[in-house]
Amino acid sequence: MNGTAALRRSLGGGGGAAGGGASEPAPVTTLYVCKDEAGFGMKVSGDNPVYVQSVKEGGAAARAGLHAGDKIIKVNGVNVMQSTHTDVVKLIKCEYIYIYIPII
Repeated sequence: MNGTAALRRSLGGGGGAAGGGASEPAPVTTLYVCKDEAGFGMKVSGDNPVYVQSVKEGGAAARAGLHAGDKIIKVNGVNVMQSTHTDVVKLIKCEYIYIYIPII
């Protein structure tokens, strides 16, 4: 089964324009994560939205550039911002995933 996942890294501080104006979304880059013999090397947690809880040092997710705290926004082209942890885990059970995160 093929799959894609999109994540948005949570950025602290709120950003935005001076005087409390709205901020624009961060530009996004695509990362490719291919499962190795140990899996993806990441744990996810939470509901609505689901976050990357931890990334195994040297694992597939770490090599791709993922970090703990990345917020999952899409999996397999499906918006998962309002999805449960269980639903997101089911969607990422595949050999590889494409991950979208903000460019920092």
